[in-house]
Amino acid sequence: MRRVPVVLALVIAAACSRSPAASAVPTAVVEQTETASAVGSATINDTKGDLTRGDGKRVQKPAYIDVVGASAHVADGRYTVTVTLAGNIPPRPSSLLEELNYVVLLGTNDDTDPSYWLTIYNGEPGDYYAGLDDKTAGYIYDDEEFPGTFTVKNNRVMWSVPLEALGSPDRIRAALLTQSVDPQGGGETDVEDQAPDDHNYAVSERWMTIP
Repeated sequence: MRRVPVVLALVIAAACSRSPAASAVPTAVVEQTETASAVGSATINDTKGDLTRGDGKRVQKPAYIDVVGASAHVADGRYTVTVTLAGNIPPRPSSLLEELNYVVLLGTNDDTDPSYWLTIYNGEPGDYYAGLDDKTAGYIYDDEEFPGTFTVKNNRVMWSVPLEALGSPDRIRAALLTQSVDPQGGGETDVEDQAPDDHNYAVSERWMTIP
């Protein structure tokens, strides 16, 4: 059975209130390029082992939601983004035991809040599904309605969607959110990673930007 992915506010609230450890170093480095044909690409790196639990504690596991890098590019009228994790993703994890959410938040043109969310999440039998949450239309294109393609393999997740599905924007900024959620827990042991760190859904120049 499929489930509708729910990004828990409890974990996010903890992320908003936390402060970096004294020994922390800047964890996001954005590199951007643009070719003469106006298609562009961008990458971001994130420190390994910088996860946060719902109770605000820093943890280093599970590695399969620990973002270490991502890349995005526009070519042939499509937007493609790939996220690399610190460990291999479980092949068939039941959402009855653990809910996994892999999310790319997209701000288009001059947005200050994300207009689109690309999601990959697991269901009860352990299958993975993809969705496009169009905040501008208030509609989620889920599973068979998802307008693009996706893959989950080893330690990477990938989405590819036509630019038309994103409103054919002139600019796309992207940030990442991953979560491991205990469906039987109270939120304290749920774990989250954000890249760039502490983006808290606010679109900025720190996000992967094309062009």
